[in-house]
Amino acid sequence: MRTTEIQQDTYTGPVQLDGSHVTTEQAKVEEEQLLDLVRGGWDTCEPIGQDFALDLGELTDEQREALEHIVASKDLVMDVSGIAGAGKSHLLKQVEKATIAVGKTIPCLTLFAPKASRSRGKGR
Repeated sequence: MRTTEIQQDTYTGPVQLDGSHVTTEQAKVEEEQLLDLVRGGWDTCEPIGQDFALDLGELTDEQREALEHIVASKDLVMDVSGIAGAGKSHLLKQVEKATIAVGKTIPCLTLFAPKASRSRGKGR
């Protein structure tokens, strides 16, 4: 059984978090495991470093600051978040170039939601 599957006989029903949010016991367990991974990975890795040449003129000041933070970080997990159109994907492409330039690799995971217009029932 994959960890994302819940056996019918072990399902305990929804868990009320507060007045309007619910989850499952399995989701709570998975979230705690993820948080343990993130916390356990603080200050445990070698930084990507800055031994690379990129055209930082392609980046906004905020993206440049984020890139400098990412390549200097010793954390196992980093979060890049922002509003739609802020340049997160562009920033991550620069991070990818930097890691390749120094002979390293990093996995990038992304979560995305449907376009706002679709979630509001507009558009197709």
